[in-house]
Amino acid sequence: MKVQQNNEASRFETSIHGVTAFIEYIEKPGAVLLLTHTCVPRQIAGRGVGTKLVVETLELIRQLEFKIVPLCPFIVAYLKKTNDFQDIIAPKLH
Repeated sequence: MKVQQNNEASRFETSIHGVTAFIEYIEKPGAVLLLTHTCVPRQIAGRGVGTKLVVETLELIRQLEFKIVPLCPFIVAYLKKTNDFQDIIAPKLH
């Protein structure tokens, strides 16, 4: 699965069999991305696509040297299961 950043739509996305799954974000000053929503359409759901999308997106964000604020419940739940991405979680915004 290859995830790409779509700056115009403010999201990270991948296509599987012509169906697009994505994670929406809001960019904040200081190279911080608020990850607000994950969408995996029904046609490709139930195959681990959401988890793979999250992992690939977080790895790409790390490469881009951004920090994240996870607001999407799916991403929050994933991050509670692993310590792999603690280095890119931004301190709490006030």
